[in-house]
Amino acid sequence: MRPSDSRTSSSDLSLLRLLRPGRRQSAALAAAVAAATALPLAAPQITRRFVDDAIT
Repeated sequence: MRPSDSRTSSSDLSLLRLLRPGRRQSAALAAAVAAATALPLAAPQITRRFVDDAIT
């Protein structure tokens, strides 16, 4: 077993090489995934604020 080092492995480098031509598309995909994760978490907070304001 090889000792682990903090340098990037060859498989990580090959993955980065594959993603390089589609940097914009990869960034757009990452933003879409982040938005798809954040929106369901934010919806109850928006609803809570609406209900609290309607009560007062």
